[in-house]
Amino acid sequence: MTLTMSDVVAQTLREEGVEVIFGLPGGENVPLVAAIDRAGIRFVLMRHESRAVWAADAYARIGRRVGVCLSTLGPGAVNLAAGLAHAYLDRSPMVAITAQLPDYLLAIHSHQRLNLQQVFSPVTKASLVLDGESDPGELVHRAFSTANQGRPGPVHLQISSPFSLEPATLTVQASREIKAKFAHPEIAIASDESITSDGFAKTMDMLRHAKRPAVLMGLALEPTAPYRLVQALVEILQAAAIVTPKAKGAFPENHPLYAGVIGLERQEPAADTLRKADLILGVGFDPVELMVPWSFEAPFIYVGSAPNEDPEIKAQAQLVGDLRQILSRLLGALHTEPGAQRDNWHSQFYPYRQAVNPGVSESPVLLPSQVVRAARELLPEEGIATVDVGAHKLLISKLWDARCPNRFLLSNGISTMGYALPAALGAKLACPDLPVVCFTGDGGMGMVCSALETAVRECLPVVVVVLADEAMSLIRLKQLATGNKLIGTLIGPTDWVKV
Repeated sequence: MTLTMSDVVAQTLREEGVEVIFGLPGGENVPLVAAIDRAGIRFVLMRHESRAVWAADAYARIGRRVGVCLSTLGPGAVNLAAGLAHAYLDRSPMVAITAQLPDYLLAIHSHQRLNLQQVFSPVTKASLVLDGESDPGELVHRAFSTANQGRPGPVHLQISSPFSLEPATLTVQASREIKAKFAHPEIAIASDESITSDGFAKTMDMLRHAKRPAVLMGLALEPTAPYRLVQALVEILQAAAIVTPKAKGAFPENHPLYAGVIGLERQEPAADTLRKADLILGVGFDPVELMVPWSFEAPFIYVGSAPNEDPEIKAQAQLVGDLRQILSRLLGALHTEPGAQRDNWHSQFYPYRQAVNPGVSESPVLLPSQVVRAARELLPEEGIATVDVGAHKLLISKLWDARCPNRFLLSNGISTMGYALPAALGAKLACPDLPVVCFTGDGGMGMVCSALETAVRECLPVVVVVLADEAMSLIRLKQLATGNKLIGTLIGPTDWVKV
């Protein structure tokens, strides 16, 4: 059997470890979808291209892999690009495959003609084109390598319809050679050469002299996952441990040094703790999750696997490289000389726990907080929760006791409504043996309720909790606070049980 370009693309995807692709096919990529099936890759039909991205995001995060999504050209590609804005700002490694018109039609025909490279440019790390001059296997390997390099993110791969059926050759040896050329480790890290002796010495001096240190953990702890090392560092420093929402579970929330979550509101108890600190150590921290620009006055040490940029935070010291190696080296040095006494620091940030956990309400009305606590107690330690954007996100992100890392999923870089249900389906596919609960509002659920059909068709049992208040509450609250009329923020009643 003669291999086609589509066969090579599909086989190369399989070599990259792809087992599931989410998307909506079009007539232009029928040959590719058929080749994907022949390669043993499961294709999950979603009901909207953006939802395919969000499902692929959760699937990728839970499995610490690159997510893959697919669409046709024109409107399907534009919908996919809208979803990729989440993958781009929430730092999700992903390969997004789209179709495109044949070159000869681009010059003479305007129906569904869009410059997709321009469309995808703002929301991807790169946009690659498979044409007659391209090696399909090499292009796919390059897409995966680029998605993982440095700060993770999505890569667009455009395949014009005529090329998908063209004959191609791919021997086992050639495939191995191509993959070796673009070999990337499971965890893409920066060079340890950037960990200079001067930078390390300065970091150690600052850590040893700090009397009120805080360790700020963020989404870039993944996929390295150095969680035990981070906890050991917090404990030896007796530092305040603060996480961003996407890093919930990175540090035990029942630990006496846990000081809360930052990145949900403009005024937060955890931010007050950072203002009291005399040193902030950012480990895997990405400012994309902050609601307001960085304004803390304490000296800042940046520790990450990607450069301090987008935007750069002024740092007095920077350690960029393999997080495990950096943290191990810091711990080794601190065990020898831990530094200043910090006996009174804990009492200054401990009140956070009382602020967000006021106790069990005696209200006869079922409150959202009671629903959240009940769900947490019913789920096992590694149970997965996905949370949508809305007023409920603020509550749940504070109350949910994330007992394991990478098991609390939400959109917090771009903060897109509708994320939770498609993400729950992707998470369930990644971990079919773990229970998954989706928290959403009636606003977000109304955007994506067609995903329920996908859940039934693909046999993906997830629990969906709809917190229905018949309003776009965050916007409504701002309208009320500013004395404005309630315009465009009220939703009609819906019987979600029947839905």
